[in-house]
Amino acid sequence: MQTPFSLRAWTREAISPRFLAVICLSASGVSMRSKYVIICHLHELTLKGKNRGRFERRLYKNIRTQLGGLPFKSVSNKKARVVVAGVDASLWDRYSSRLVGVMGIIGCSLMRITEPTMENIREVVKDLVSQTSFNSFRVSSRRSDKKFPVKTPDINIEIGSMVQKLSGKPVSLRNYDCNIAIEIIEESAFVGMNKERCFGGLPVGSTEKGLSLISSGLDSPVASFHMIRRGMQLDYIHFHSAPATSPQSIENVEKLVDRLCHYQIESTLYIVPLLKIQEKIMKHAVDSNWVILFRRAMLKLATKIAHKNRINVLVTGESVGQVSSQTISNIRSVDHASDLPILRPLAGTNKDEIMELAKKIETYNISNLPHQDCCTFFLPPSPETKSKLDLVLMDESKIDLGNLMEDAENNTEIKTIKYNYEEAT
Repeated sequence: MQTPFSLRAWTREAISPRFLAVICLSASGVSMRSKYVIICHLHELTLKGKNRGRFERRLYKNIRTQLGGLPFKSVSNKKARVVVAGVDASLWDRYSSRLVGVMGIIGCSLMRITEPTMENIREVVKDLVSQTSFNSFRVSSRRSDKKFPVKTPDINIEIGSMVQKLSGKPVSLRNYDCNIAIEIIEESAFVGMNKERCFGGLPVGSTEKGLSLISSGLDSPVASFHMIRRGMQLDYIHFHSAPATSPQSIENVEKLVDRLCHYQIESTLYIVPLLKIQEKIMKHAVDSNWVILFRRAMLKLATKIAHKNRINVLVTGESVGQVSSQTISNIRSVDHASDLPILRPLAGTNKDEIMELAKKIETYNISNLPHQDCCTFFLPPSPETKSKLDLVLMDESKIDLGNLMEDAENNTEIKTIKYNYEEAT
């Protein structure tokens, strides 16, 4: 049975379609047929006050960088939307795959520009409907330009009624597979067929830079992504125990950083040898403290590299209570080794949540490749779970790591990793 067509049925709701037809209008009368743009909707930037201009400029720069090598003429702002003009509609899949990696936008749509009259809107919708198979649909409109003569509910009713007659399909506000969204904005009229959901957040580079301690496991890449989504440009540091462990962890980390660079274009990876430090710790320290002392050494090295590169914050992938080294007592004992703030964006998350996001950002399969972690490879039979800082420091004071720490820093391999879009597509 068809859903009755009524004004109430067309109340605007959040757009989350499996298929999307988007129409954006304006009050201008300039003909712009056969031209295409991409419209990106802002996320948290709309909440910014006096600093909003700075955030938007960073966003425009990031979009231009992400779209490098693809045809476009300009990136501009219209009524809290970013308009990318002069695009090639046949390359939409390539545009959308890149724009998904731009933090700060919640969605992007390919639009065809058309004249802003109801007659023209109807013709465009007819064209869209004739090319689209669907079982149910809805119409959503927003009217930013209040000078447009037709009110939002009336646009919904008129367009929806026409689509019902043409298709014979029912209206469904929640279980639709075709959404015709209409927005009234200034100066231009746009018609689109597709919408790609993005991650939102803040533009990368709008907050201070960070250094992320990254392994080839699941957690640290997801933690890194969380901070990238908060606008943080990240460099990465990876510790390995080669040749005692296989070089696979290094290869996997390079793949992970390459994938994460999809969201920030370019990054520096520091690859630090830890084996000699671990061997000396295992020779002189109580075995229950091994992992804590490993991690303290890692934090000290990460802090030195961060200071050298004017980075003021570290990021780790720890989740409270997930493993023995991630209890509150052990976190306190480890944190004492650094004078920098340490962000743990996964502190309150569980493994299922981490795995779900890893799949979305496409790090999951890489993290599941075979590898040997530098800490778990030398895990003692009974690791300490409730360490006391004074006892840890006493144990550490018996071990002279000065020269070994300096050697590790001097033998650090530095790689610049830039995401290769051509290989990815």
